[in-house]
Amino acid sequence: MQPVDVSGISDLTIGYLLPRRPLTVAAFNSYAITSFTTSVMCINDLKLGYYLKIPPMTMFLAQVFNFTDHKVKLSFYSPFI
Repeated sequence: MQPVDVSGISDLTIGYLLPRRPLTVAAFNSYAITSFTTSVMCINDLKLGYYLKIPPMTMFLAQVFNFTDHKVKLSFYSPFI
């Protein structure tokens, strides 16, 4: 698989929509890279589940549970860090 440069596309997009706002461009770039990386990892997990003949709904529910469980733990432990 060829690597995709998301940061360049996101910089151009948000720079055109909201010019002269470097903090907004940096925040949008961070959001774009994070969401792209998360979606690629989700697709890789679904592909592995397909190869192992695990039903897609089961894989999807496992990913949703893992995501919400991680967010709950993160919100619980973050005040103590």
